[in-house]
Amino acid sequence: MGETRIQEEDFDAYAVFGDDYRYFSEIGLTSQRNAIEAEVIQRVLALEDHASILDVACGDGRIAAELSLRGFKVTGIDLMPACISSAQSRATELGLNTEFCVDDMRLFNPNMKFDAAIMWFASFGYFGDQVNLQVLRRVVDAVRPGGKVLIEQPSRAWLLQNWNPVGLIEREGNLLIEEREYDALTERSRVMRTVVRDRRITRSEYSVRLYGVPEMTNLFELANLENYKACDETGVAFTGASKRLLSVGVRK
Repeated sequence: MGETRIQEEDFDAYAVFGDDYRYFSEIGLTSQRNAIEAEVIQRVLALEDHASILDVACGDGRIAAELSLRGFKVTGIDLMPACISSAQSRATELGLNTEFCVDDMRLFNPNMKFDAAIMWFASFGYFGDQVNLQVLRRVVDAVRPGGKVLIEQPSRAWLLQNWNPVGLIEREGNLLIEEREYDALTERSRVMRTVVRDRRITRSEYSVRLYGVPEMTNLFELANLENYKACDETGVAFTGASKRLLSVGVRK
């Protein structure tokens, strides 16, 4: 992408995760998938009944709601007001007391300490390394000593072995097209997104850092986490064939 390459610190969440993204992503986020992912989270974290969980970048609350249904006390934060509104509506419809608020993962300062915090569905890595570490430290600060942090993201090894330079989602005659390239120097996936929806065309660009196990181990240590464990998308030990990387640590 040459001279048009974006700066990681300029990541525009509103452009990348706005209404168009939510419209197209709904296709694959079924209630069955939500339940399966919540079960994995519950098993990997191995928390006591009724433990408190902070869901950072909670989106429309699909995982927060599932964890609440399992008896956990969940609070979700997200930068997008529309996402929080959807999350609150979901919780109300299900009769849940899940709490949601609009907040920035780089700046938030909760007034309580949680038993665990999660960043699910590839919500980590959109900034430069220093700001990503800042985000992780914020998350860790929200957890009590002995509490756990879980970050879910794509497996870099699997993505590179199965690299798809163009992605396409079609819904009701509308299109979301992503052109992707991998920058080996920065270990980032750079994406140019084009949306054709309701006879309008919009474009956005973003990049995400693809961390491997060694880098996540180092980040966790720098963020005051210990007992690092790497799991795959099913919650078992991570391998080179795993599609997703789940990083788990305990606050010192």
